[in-house]
Amino acid sequence: MTRQFLKHIIDKLRAAGFDNKLSPFVGCTNSEIESLERELQINLPGAYKEFLSVMGKSCGDFLLGYDYTYQTVFGLTRESQSLIAEDSSCDFRLAATDFVFISSQGSQFLFFDTGSGDDPPVQIFMEGLEKPKQKYDSFSHCLEQLADSQIQSAKERERV
Repeated sequence: MTRQFLKHIIDKLRAAGFDNKLSPFVGCTNSEIESLERELQINLPGAYKEFLSVMGKSCGDFLLGYDYTYQTVFGLTRESQSLIAEDSSCDFRLAATDFVFISSQGSQFLFFDTGSGDDPPVQIFMEGLEKPKQKYDSFSHCLEQLADSQIQSAKERERV
């Protein structure tokens, strides 16, 4: 059963046309989610697992331009660690329990500590920052804010 927060977000995205026949939402199987946890040796929070089960392979037209899919998250934490290591202004390292779930243009990423509950706070790291900062109170809040932002951008493009 989809959690209420995710159902609300999905309903908004569908109403705005982000889930369509040409670019539908596609989720991961339980087996794939378990494989991700096994491979990365982490326990993913419930809110993120719910997201994966509904939109882990494709969010339709939502999150275009971001690396977030099941196929890419296996390497995101490793790639993000490399970005941090190359940034001379940075005095930060990802912890073993940190999980990068989305990256944008290889210069910024969002992550959470998998040990911080079922709906953990989300941190952002951008190239040039000394350390990350908390961006969202929870994964569900992050997803809702991203959805609202992209829906608003789509509406503005329609007005042009």
